[in-house]
Amino acid sequence: MSAIPSTLSSINSKESSNSCLIDEDINSDQLLTQFNNSLSLQLSDNDINKSQTNKQNIRRSEELAESQSQTVWSDDTIGSPTPRRSQYRVTFEIISAKTVNRGSNGSHRKKYVCYTILVKRVPGLETRPAVIDRRYSDFLQLYQSLKKRFPRLLTDFPFPKKTIVGNFTPEVITERSVAFQHLLAYCLSIRELRTTPQFSQFLFYPELKEAQRLLKAVQFEEASNILENVFFIQEKLAQHSGEHSLQLFRTLCVLIACLNAVDNTGEAQKFAEKAIELISSSNEFDNNEMVVPLIVLSIRLRWSTGEDKTALEEKLQQFKQKGINIERQPTLLELILRKDFTITANN
Repeated sequence: MSAIPSTLSSINSKESSNSCLIDEDINSDQLLTQFNNSLSLQLSDNDINKSQTNKQNIRRSEELAESQSQTVWSDDTIGSPTPRRSQYRVTFEIISAKTVNRGSNGSHRKKYVCYTILVKRVPGLETRPAVIDRRYSDFLQLYQSLKKRFPRLLTDFPFPKKTIVGNFTPEVITERSVAFQHLLAYCLSIRELRTTPQFSQFLFYPELKEAQRLLKAVQFEEASNILENVFFIQEKLAQHSGEHSLQLFRTLCVLIACLNAVDNTGEAQKFAEKAIELISSSNEFDNNEMVVPLIVLSIRLRWSTGEDKTALEEKLQQFKQKGINIERQPTLLELILRKDFTITANN
């Protein structure tokens, strides 16, 4: 087993030297050239984790992002309608890599490297990082699908090639980790790439599928743990782009229903308030079938805590005036149990 040195406990105390920071949409050809330059790694045979060339290249990427602006981030950034103006950024950091053996014979055909990716916001204190695990084949599928759709943007991107031998050496794992980080940062920086279903599917589709499986098995608490992690990813992407997200709204609704199903009303209400804020900020959600059941559940949650529910009741009446039979609506849980909420959306 090989690991890239980093721990979750240190993510808030210092900026990782492996982070790839991109906070503005810039010319794609220029950005790709900069990434190509930063990926010219000369790995040390003695100690790859202390490779001076590696550090210099990563630092070059950090300086590129930092040169865009020196604005200081604050918690108000998250609530801002235009967070990008406050220099809100998202980073992808591979914090570990481990060799996984599948099967009992230990053959190479049964082995693969699992890369753990930390998704967080910078600068400032990150209280809700998201963590996902992906393997080389997942990155390869992302790269190939995007290259087929946008050949001009990715033809020259130096994606690490497959090797017949040596896939599990520390040198190869480290080199791939850096390249994978650059690929994700590059995709995030180009709107054409970050708004594709392929990018969304890479970041959270496996987790959504697992959450749906758990829901079918009536394992709501286990599903809510996965969905919360997915929400943190989607929330960061939406805040980075400054755009509303239908997928984020769907995930919120499923998460709220799961939390309420296991009587975790405190957390259910916390996320319900986020969902209400989202639908109140735009009328593009008005025709979504989850809106009315969400409002009904939110009214119950506010009532249980003694909070004012007048505004929500008025909003519910507005839907009734539009001809919607609010009394015959399914509950939010009933609705999500018969829907496929894993379908990714472009916005």
